[in-house]
Amino acid sequence: MGVRATQTRETRDRILNSALREFSEKGFDSASVRDISAAAGVNHGLIKYHFKNKDNLWKAAVDFLFARLLEEMVEPAEDRDKPRAERVRLWIHRYVRYCSRHPEHARIMVQESIRDSDRLRWAADKHVREGHRRLLESLPITLDLARFPAIDMPTLIYMLNAATQAPFTLAAEVQHVYGKDVHQDAFVEAYAEGIYNLFFKPYLADHGP
Repeated sequence: MGVRATQTRETRDRILNSALREFSEKGFDSASVRDISAAAGVNHGLIKYHFKNKDNLWKAAVDFLFARLLEEMVEPAEDRDKPRAERVRLWIHRYVRYCSRHPEHARIMVQESIRDSDRLRWAADKHVREGHRRLLESLPITLDLARFPAIDMPTLIYMLNAATQAPFTLAAEVQHVYGKDVHQDAFVEAYAEGIYNLFFKPYLADHGP
């Protein structure tokens, strides 16, 4: 990739990261394209030139969001020969780190779910449904759901999502109530270990390596 292409990619990434923060904090209607451009350090006209309007910018930002999720959740080659329990533990740690780094992911979906918007339906059709399938496929374990007849796949997905995303989505509340910075490495790693111990360790202990 040449210097100019690299600079264009970096500028686009800054715009989309800024857009995700703005949309996730204020919602689509209250988000300002001028504030997004200012936070990204670019001219307002550049956003209009590349994305035409706010709706296109929102969709490009969500495209960027889900592509980043899949990229950050790829299992490293060196982990694939490890025991299954360890691979699952490392997967959980990767996902919790993702939730900590990118709380805007859950927040932007909450913003649109509250409104049940056309944007949400677009995201569900283009990204969320397939993203759930691919995310679970990347988890190096097949859960025997017959042991848990009250838990179907959608229930499992949203139980895991709620558990992994909650403290990062509600980071300010956790800070005010408990005085904890949920983005500190020590909190993130301890929280990930807790998720693994609660959801997966007992199952894996019963089902061998």
